[in-house]
Amino acid sequence: MKNIKLAKQKRLPDRNLFILILVFVFLGLIAVADASAPQALNNFGDKFFFLKQQLAWAGAGFVTLLVVSHIRFSFWQKLANPFFFVCLALLAVVLIPQFSLSALGARRWISIGPVNFQPSELIKLAMCVYLAKVADKKKGVLSYFTPLLAIIGLIMLQPDLGTALVVATIAFSQIFVSGINFGYFALAGIGKTDS
Repeated sequence: MKNIKLAKQKRLPDRNLFILILVFVFLGLIAVADASAPQALNNFGDKFFFLKQQLAWAGAGFVTLLVVSHIRFSFWQKLANPFFFVCLALLAVVLIPQFSLSALGARRWISIGPVNFQPSELIKLAMCVYLAKVADKKKGVLSYFTPLLAIIGLIMLQPDLGTALVVATIAFSQIFVSGINFGYFALAGIGKTDS
């Protein structure tokens, strides 16, 4: 009987996490509407132009959330390593002029025919899945920080400080939740201060 209850509990979505996501999306929409209204009105004659675009992407994200929430954890475990290393390779490819676009002194987009995409956006998801697998396998601290340093190093070569900071924040949050000793974070902070 206990196993049946546990199985049902595992199939149920995390209500608190879902509400938190909705709150963040709602706050993001308000921020976009407030910050972009003047520019949207001047450029497109519609102060809600950027808000409508953001709403469309939020809707697509919500549908994706519903689909992905029904995928078993074992699928992500199998996908973690290949997905991560492919995205890491794409971060290196973006530094090759023949395959990337340069804008404002930075190379952040891979251009393949009519398709352009930014590998640093893919690596955020790949890193989360990879670090989750590392945490599940209870590996040592280097298994967390070595891939993170590789990611940040490649992103900074573009250069893209903003994305590097976002990636670092996501990774450090995930590593901290994984139970890694807080002393390692203190050492990282000291190293950053000394540099």
